Amino acid sequence: ATHAFIAESDKELSLDIGDYVVVRQ
Repeated sequence: ATHAFIAESDKELSLDIGDYVVVRQ
């Protein structure tokens, strides 16, 4: 499930492996 969305001020990226990475903007 590859999808990206903006959560508040953080960006959560869903990887194909199912892990979630939060990138601070």
